[in-house]
Amino acid sequence: MEKEDDTHKQLVVTGAWRIQLEQEYVHKLSEVKCLEVTQPKYGPGLAAIAACAFPHGHTHGTFIVIKKIKPESLLFVVNAVKLKTSRCAAEGQAIFTGEEMAKMFIFILVTALVVDTEVWALDNCFQEVARLRAQVHLLETQIKQQQIKIEQLLQENEVQLLDRGGENSVFDIGAKRQYADCSEIFNDGYKQSGFYKIKPFQSPAEFSVYCDMSDGGGWTVIQRRSDGTVNFNRAWEDYEKGFGNFVQKNGEYWLGNKNLHFLTIQGDYTLKIDLGDFEKNSRYAQYKDFKVGDEKSSYELHIGEYSGTAGDSLAGRFHPEVQWWASHQRMKFSTWDRDNDNYDGNCAQEDRAGWWFNRCHSANLNGLYHRGPYTAETDNGVVWYTWHGWWYSLKSVVMKIRPNNFIPNIV
Repeated sequence: MEKEDDTHKQLVVTGAWRIQLEQEYVHKLSEVKCLEVTQPKYGPGLAAIAACAFPHGHTHGTFIVIKKIKPESLLFVVNAVKLKTSRCAAEGQAIFTGEEMAKMFIFILVTALVVDTEVWALDNCFQEVARLRAQVHLLETQIKQQQIKIEQLLQENEVQLLDRGGENSVFDIGAKRQYADCSEIFNDGYKQSGFYKIKPFQSPAEFSVYCDMSDGGGWTVIQRRSDGTVNFNRAWEDYEKGFGNFVQKNGEYWLGNKNLHFLTIQGDYTLKIDLGDFEKNSRYAQYKDFKVGDEKSSYELHIGEYSGTAGDSLAGRFHPEVQWWASHQRMKFSTWDRDNDNYDGNCAQEDRAGWWFNRCHSANLNGLYHRGPYTAETDNGVVWYTWHGWWYSLKSVVMKIRPNNFIPNIV
């Protein structure tokens, strides 16, 4: 920039407000008569501020353009200049001396740079927050995908356990005959508890099941909870086919709603439920005439007369005022993806299990495996209300069936 004597520098203002925005360098103009700051022509986020200094009577001036400053950052400066010059615009008076112009220019330049730096830093902060949020969302999606994959692998592993059970853990009792349930195996002379193959009359194929040959013998175990190693928060298809550990003696499993139907339409069966808590206490509940309907009925539950020591949670007869919503009698089976309960919401989804829910339950033996007393948003534990209430999750459950008229062959 050309050095001049400050006493001779002045800015002449006419009525027009104009400055032609040019490239980012010092521009020599042949004639400068006025000053204007306008919206930039270089796109969003750009603005310019110009200051002029020239000796009175010279035919040239110095034109300085500072770019990359947002318009809003300089608005207050522009308004100040307009206010100062408006009084003299009509007369063409000189309103800024050289010294004033220099001070104004320095003030504008420093203010613009400071404000622009703050805006730049704020923009960078917002961009960084957006980037981090995108990364968090990506990681959450990846975690969900991994959880789904883990769940699939666990289920595949359980199916493999079932298959291995069919080969390695089932008693080989030869091809003498096909047995409809464990009572027939017991009365045919096989008194050792373990996994056997059975084929109910209408079942298209045989399947493995644990036969409890104690407690009078001949019990077909349809469900077991023992340690929480098997996930019982399953979809409809899993509960229909059956799932779990068909290898270990105390392995957890659900025999499958189709298999329950094929078993219980053969005759009148007694359901016995053995319960245990974490204080080494035990109770039982027993129901005559246990039946499970077919797929069209959504595997509807039917139970008869109760006896036992655990209380009648399944029929909800412990209090007449709650039986209408607490009873599981004639309830359809529900899972998180097949809602058949009498509740406005989804009991299976809230209580994390497949079961014969009403609105919702006084018994939920497929619930989450908490260890004794628990707290949760819903009473989603392994619950038998008439023994330990809704907020105690049992340690062990065995659901097993046997014909009502079973007479053990002790020979």
